[in-house]
Amino acid sequence: MMKRTALCLWALVAVVMLNTACNGDEKPLPNIQTMLADMTPDANGQVSELTLDDGGVKMLAKPLTGLKADSTYRIRAVYEVQAPTRISLIGCTPVLAAAPQAYAADKVRTDAVNVVSCWQGTSYINLHIGIKGTNTGKHYFGFNRGELTDNGNGTRTLHITLLHDQHGDPAYYTTEMYLSMPLKSLAGMLRPSTDSVSVSVNTFGGVAHFAFIYKE
Repeated sequence: MMKRTALCLWALVAVVMLNTACNGDEKPLPNIQTMLADMTPDANGQVSELTLDDGGVKMLAKPLTGLKADSTYRIRAVYEVQAPTRISLIGCTPVLAAAPQAYAADKVRTDAVNVVSCWQGTSYINLHIGIKGTNTGKHYFGFNRGELTDNGNGTRTLHITLLHDQHGDPAYYTTEMYLSMPLKSLAGMLRPSTDSVSVSVNTFGGVAHFAFIYKE
């Protein structure tokens, strides 16, 4: 009986402690989010807003200054949401945004990578990959523009290959990074909502293919 009473008392104390914790005056956890984004400085080199990968535009609580005027920077942004259209930028890392080109055969290198994800945003096709190398090695990337094939049903597919030159860097450690291919670079070649883009990536498990309906 004593053992059962003690157990009941312990359960009651636990409930009281839980209610106290849930009803306390602690501040809610900040809403931290991460997304690829574009930022375009004005003529004075100041950035006051980010255009997110999903097309949303967010005002910066504290504008950035000292950037090259009239350029567009592709970044991976980490930010705190302060209001539906207002964010506080916590940090950012640069993202390579490269338009596809028709490279000469001797320039086409496809050293293997790991693909974490590949998706189409509002204005880009994005890759989240893992590369193997060292802390000091230099890797080179690009997108090779291949054939535009007729699918026989009124649609066409443009074939793109991710280029990766490991440049002799020993495959010791895995580092994750992001790459973006601007869709506007395909304007005039493809018909929106009709033609498609196929991106081929050489991975350690073989060649992976990712297909998307082209949109402007």
